[in-house]
Amino acid sequence: MKTIGFCIPCYNEEENITRIYTEIKKQMKDIEYEYKILFIDNKSTDNSRTILKDIALKDKNVIVLMNTRNFGPGRSGAFGFFNTPGDAILTMACDLQDPPSLIPQFIKKWEAGNKLILGRKISSKESKKMYFIRKQYYKIMRLFISENELDQITGFGLYDRKIVNEMKKIYNPNPNFRFLITSLGFEVKFIDYVQPGREHGKSSYTFFSYLDTAIISLVENSNKPLRIISIFGLLSFIFFFILNIGIIIFSIINYCFSEIIIYIIACILFEFLSIIIGCIGIIGEYIGELLERSKQFPLVVLEESWNFDDI
Repeated sequence: MKTIGFCIPCYNEEENITRIYTEIKKQMKDIEYEYKILFIDNKSTDNSRTILKDIALKDKNVIVLMNTRNFGPGRSGAFGFFNTPGDAILTMACDLQDPPSLIPQFIKKWEAGNKLILGRKISSKESKKMYFIRKQYYKIMRLFISENELDQITGFGLYDRKIVNEMKKIYNPNPNFRFLITSLGFEVKFIDYVQPGREHGKSSYTFFSYLDTAIISLVENSNKPLRIISIFGLLSFIFFFILNIGIIIFSIINYCFSEIIIYIIACILFEFLSIIIGCIGIIGEYIGELLERSKQFPLVVLEESWNFDDI
């Protein structure tokens, strides 16, 4: 019999863990597949770990992984995803903003032969603050990365084992599945849904975490910033060449070198120096990404696990 694996990353979700565990069991009750539920805890500081341990001790279908520290949602989620057993892996948020009621729809599309099915938000009931932050994030992404569905896709989706195995072949210290699946050319099917608001707890994402994700995603998936720097360098050369010619001609005609001209040139040079420093920072991000990849560090380090050795 085939197995459906569920990957549930969590961080400080003590009020949601039991609820999503119960909801998944409820949805799988009438589906003729075995299932495994993998929770990966990213060093929660509330009572999440105790709750997870209790569930795992009572239910052998529940696998619990606990990280030694907070490795970030991307790395922790990816490690859990790659280690979830099953013929298909369904990834869901622990806060129930990915409705468990859609599980049967994902499985039906998978049974029809689709290898990759993603949830696509048509609207959201999340807080206005989080909606604004997400919207700005996607605006930045659209400026540099040409992916049409990016701003509608979350981590909610079902991946066939074949897809998972292909994704595992690519080492990335900062995984972002949205870009990885499109760059690998997988055909995607969608399930549209209205994202409910979070009832318990609060999101671990902030403006700065989205900004950090945006920078990493740009560096990993687009060379447009480097092209902009190259174009800027060429235009700067042309501008200063013309400026120097103009100054020489002006000085020859007027037999002087005005202090005003010197002041203007100094201001222009300082402006360009500031831009150059910014360009160096962008190049530094690309070099830093190469350094991260060369280290080959594991995505996470596990502190404890339950039922993990049984898979």
